[in-house]
Amino acid sequence: MSNSELSSRLRRQLQCIQNLSISNWTCPFISSGGAFDSGLIFSRGKGNKLHVYNAETLQTVTVKETAGHGLISCRVHNDLAWIGCYDGHLFVFDINTFEKKDYKKLQQGIYDIQVYEDDSTGVKEEYLIFGQHFGHVDMIKVDTMKKVLQTKPLKVNTIFNIIKTTRK
Repeated sequence: MSNSELSSRLRRQLQCIQNLSISNWTCPFISSGGAFDSGLIFSRGKGNKLHVYNAETLQTVTVKETAGHGLISCRVHNDLAWIGCYDGHLFVFDINTFEKKDYKKLQQGIYDIQVYEDDSTGVKEEYLIFGQHFGHVDMIKVDTMKKVLQTKPLKVNTIFNIIKTTRK
């Protein structure tokens, strides 16, 4: 998609948003989950539920229950939406069926979700790194959805120093 097409789409979406009544939204969290081509927009809506909208029409695709947890982060990876809340709850939904695939309780509020790929062993392995409140970091292996690292703030600097050292 060219820059002018993207700009035109954004202007249309902004116009639609201006014409919509969003009085039922409880927070301005809105995200494409890093997958702009998925055609989906994820938002926290009334009752702290996950609202999923079609990016073209802004029509509701689905509303998913999150037990009232306030959603603040999102990453779409391998057709899964990884949704984090400010209390450390992590919800994983299939973006094709919107079936809940997994739930985990991490340490603190999940502010950022990043993909990390490691091929140092000759086999590409994918991980998601969860940056959390007070410097907590969790790491989950994507294919198994298992935690492989959970660290406290005092250990974070040590881990990053080890990573920097091994990449020199």
